[in-house]
Parts: sequence; structure tokens; C-alpha cells
Amino acid sequence: MKQKIGNVGLLDLRHATEESIKGIESINNVGVVFYHKENAHLLSSLSIGNIGKSIELPEGCLFVNGSLKIDDASYNH
Repeated sequence: MKQKIGNVGLLDLRHATEESIKGIESINNVGVVFYHKENAHLLSSLSIGNIGKSIELPEGCLFVNGSLKIDDASYNH
């Protein structure tokens, strides 16, 4: 039985492969999809609906998901 993915805020497909997406039937109701240029072609292989935004991230790019507190202590190392 294939997997259905839905109702998620962030879907990280940066490390997806042809093999890893074979088990996905559909993707729906996603706020943001992250992917790399190297695997962008995989997006067209997926049944995707109702996605707010898809963003291509460069290789090596880091992102923070959650709370991040920046204060004076952050700058005084």
C-alpha cells in the first residue's frame, strides 16, 4: 500500500531519490516543499496537490525550523 502525505506545514524533499518516492501515492495540503536542483525532476513524478510554495534550496543551505532566539549573548562570543 502506497503512502499518502498531507496536512503538513513543511515537506523536506531535499534528499528524496527515485527509489524513496516509489512508495508515495499522493501529496496534498502542504505549506512549503523544499527540494534541491539535483532532484527537482522528481517533483513531476509525484501526484501533488494544494501546495502553498515549492522552494529550491542550494546544496549546503541550512534552514531553521522552529523557534530561534537572537539576543546580545548571540553576538558576544
